[in-house]
Amino acid sequence: MELINQVFQYVVENRDRFLDAVMVHIKLSAFALLFSMLLCVPLGILCAKNSKVQTSVMNVVNSLRVIPSLAILVIVIPFLGTGFTPALVALTVLACPPVLINTFLGFRCINPAVLEAASGMGMEKCQVLTKIEFPLALPIISLMLV
Repeated sequence: MELINQVFQYVVENRDRFLDAVMVHIKLSAFALLFSMLLCVPLGILCAKNSKVQTSVMNVVNSLRVIPSLAILVIVIPFLGTGFTPALVALTVLACPPVLINTFLGFRCINPAVLEAASGMGMEKCQVLTKIEFPLALPIISLMLV
């Protein structure tokens, strides 16, 4: 209980520093998630539509899942130094597997009859992707946030 009181007292006494650190943490997490989504959502869609790409990309991404976060930092720090950037790179690498896997699964779980119906209605591939596939896959893709 004493430790909790000390932590609370430190936060109260150093409120500005604490809030700055919280904002840096939120920015770091948000940017890492954004970069991993920008990289892995299109890659996941490509994997869902092309089995040759799927095998190689999924093997690489699954191998990233077993690397501990500290090991990624040890690899990145000699090239980027310390600070925001290496932490951003490490968190982005750690966020890529769930984003890619959920995107892949979201697009693979779409009922082929729905896609055939959309095509039969005259929708172009781009329209099918944006108006049918992506909205249907979004609930599974969003599971990466859990």
